Amino acid sequence: MLIHRATLSHAALRASATIVLVLCVLSACTRPAAGTLPVPSGSASVPTVTGNPAQHQIGATQTASTLLQKITPTTAIPVSKTKIPTTTPTITDTPPLVTIGLPKVYQLSAGESLYCIARRFDLDIGELLSLNHLLTESQPQPGTIIQLPQTGHPWSSGERMLLPRPGSYTVSVGDTLGGIACAYGDLTPEQIIEANQLTVNTSLAAGQILIIP
Repeated sequence: MLIHRATLSHAALRASATIVLVLCVLSACTRPAAGTLPVPSGSASVPTVTGNPAQHQIGATQTASTLLQKITPTTAIPVSKTKIPTTTPTITDTPPLVTIGLPKVYQLSAGESLYCIARRFDLDIGELLSLNHLLTESQPQPGTIIQLPQTGHPWSSGERMLLPRPGSYTVSVGDTLGGIACAYGDLTPEQIIEANQLTVNTSLAAGQILIIP
């Protein structure tokens, strides 16, 4: 009787050990491998890349370029064409120097004669007399306005200069600027006035020394 009970107990222990061993084996099969993270339920599965990796990289680059073209605005941004005003300096033309040429008329002053005027302006004496309806011996009074010929024919009755210019002249009683200029032939009263810093209305005094340019 005792032997039969011991046999039953030993058999029960072996059966229990077998059940435990089976449970351990089943538990090991369902447990995740070491170092592998469990995939949570509901998560998207990771796609498996097959084929040549370089081809997949080119395809990804082309896809990114297509996306950039879609999101890049194609409307050109208008560029302002407003011109910035610039200040242009105003150039003022310098007026030309006035050159005094041959006048058309001339008013005689004291001490001047028609021959004197012809020498001074380098005119043909015959044309001067004819234009003013005068004779060779005519002597118009001071203040007379005479016309000057504009033909350009020069003086041709001898030397225009009657006396050499000495550089200075001592005024005598009754001398005038016009008369002194006529004494030298080709000299003008304006040249004497400028050289001596005089005015047109300056009265000459006897003994006064004038510079003859």
